[in-house]
Amino acid sequence: MKFFEVWGHFLMIVLSLWSCSEPSIVNLPSIDTKDSIKSTYNESPIGLREGEGIMFNISADGLVLYPDWGGDIEKKSKEDIESSILKYLIFYSNTQITTILINFNFQRSCYPSKIMEPYWLVENPEKDITDWPKLHWQIHKKGIDLCGLYINTCKEVGISPWLSIRMNDHHYFSDTSKINHLWRDHPEYRLSNGGLFNYGKKDVRNYFKAIIEEALQRYDVDGIELDWMRTFTVFKKGEEAKGLSDLNIFMQEIRNIVNRIASIKGHPIKIAVRVPSSPEISLSFGLDAINWANREYVDAIIPTNWYHPTNLDIPIEKWRKNIQNTKCKVIAGADGAYCIADNPYLKRMGNSIESMRGFAVSAYSRGADAIYLFNNGGEYFGKRVINKDGSTYVISDRADVFHEIGRYSTSTNKPRTHIYTYTYPSLKPITNDGYLLDNGESKSFLIHTGLKPTKGNFIVRIGIDKLPGFETTNLDVQVNSKTGIQIEDMYRNTSLPYINTKPYDFVFNVSETSARVMQFNIELDNINDGYNTISVTNRGGKPQKIIWLEVYI
Repeated sequence: MKFFEVWGHFLMIVLSLWSCSEPSIVNLPSIDTKDSIKSTYNESPIGLREGEGIMFNISADGLVLYPDWGGDIEKKSKEDIESSILKYLIFYSNTQITTILINFNFQRSCYPSKIMEPYWLVENPEKDITDWPKLHWQIHKKGIDLCGLYINTCKEVGISPWLSIRMNDHHYFSDTSKINHLWRDHPEYRLSNGGLFNYGKKDVRNYFKAIIEEALQRYDVDGIELDWMRTFTVFKKGEEAKGLSDLNIFMQEIRNIVNRIASIKGHPIKIAVRVPSSPEISLSFGLDAINWANREYVDAIIPTNWYHPTNLDIPIEKWRKNIQNTKCKVIAGADGAYCIADNPYLKRMGNSIESMRGFAVSAYSRGADAIYLFNNGGEYFGKRVINKDGSTYVISDRADVFHEIGRYSTSTNKPRTHIYTYTYPSLKPITNDGYLLDNGESKSFLIHTGLKPTKGNFIVRIGIDKLPGFETTNLDVQVNSKTGIQIEDMYRNTSLPYINTKPYDFVFNVSETSARVMQFNIELDNINDGYNTISVTNRGGKPQKIIWLEVYI
């Protein structure tokens, strides 16, 4: 996908009058030019925050797939279903998860909406409703409002309930039972014939505005997330400048709606937006999140990657430098898996307690207020323990993640990994392969590792592909120009041979990411706070390819 830059001066938006019953909005200029966004890519400031917990998104499919129903839902009573949801949420209530975001839509809704038709509104439900929407329909037939049940149960167990709306979901375009009437009946509202909605169309904006208002009137929640990362392309190429103004007005209107409903409900309702990783990238798609924050349209910004991999280099400090609204939170968003490049034949690893500690320590040291988890319902968790006697077993440390990464103090001073991943979407070209080094060639990588450790070991792990000579090749590794000492390779389970012809292959131990994982120990005196430069030189005589890179502390 070719990405584009949208820079230049945009006209100031004339703010519409607010009703006297609604709070006034701070009138600050939009930050909408490349030069006005302060560059911090070459800086590594430490703005350490303790952390305020974990925001956990449960997707529309996860609402019905993750609870343990204990059998066929058709045979379950209303009380059985309520009990299953209670049991499911109690698990989270005993962790550092403070907020659960209940996603109520992909391209249809999971509640009986009059705006975006629910999944069960089809001509022949018994035949037409398939996959996970069928579970929603079966629960609906029992007279249960599942979203309402989640919200009420969250309150019962002491978790703050929010709604999450996907602003432009990309699933199921070819399945007429799972798409909404506006998309189906109005191809002129799309970016392409079979593609996403075009937010340059006023009717599209009005449609989503009506859904948000309806959902907030129906449900009593503490906040709503507008998920622009499902999906971030919302304007036609070349129309982002005009679109940016349209969305700024749209976000002001959303704030008005939310404030009005909050007044009726008798308590504040917050707004969060999930957007691309940096202010520049977000702005390039017409998502002027800095401006939304400074005008107090939103209460929290969640910068993140689109999907795999989790971005472990989110410039939290850049967001903070440009947000004058000190009440606005900046929350680091993580997904469920890691890889080094946009290549289906390179291995992927799911989350583990070590990788999530690394994500949290880095984010908090850069000024993040909290951690946000997407795609963390359990499908990507699983860590293979490999003993040198040949025995192996798989464990899930998902519960440990939820008990630790909500605060800096519980994430740090424990084993953690900082994995080299890439930013997506990006304004720069994205690598679609590993990093090939000819004999004598060097490559440098920047990895943000948070505050430097005061004890323990700083180990660089380099996974290389199955190229000629990989078994005996020599690599020189330097961190911040200081040479590391090579130590024993990671032990591999010989019963799990490395195969590089299997697409989208998930592995459960770092040793399985590559044909060989080499390790280098670095003296702690050579380590910096924040960014560390890792330089790798191939001394093996034959070309070698780096397909995994991490720091293990």
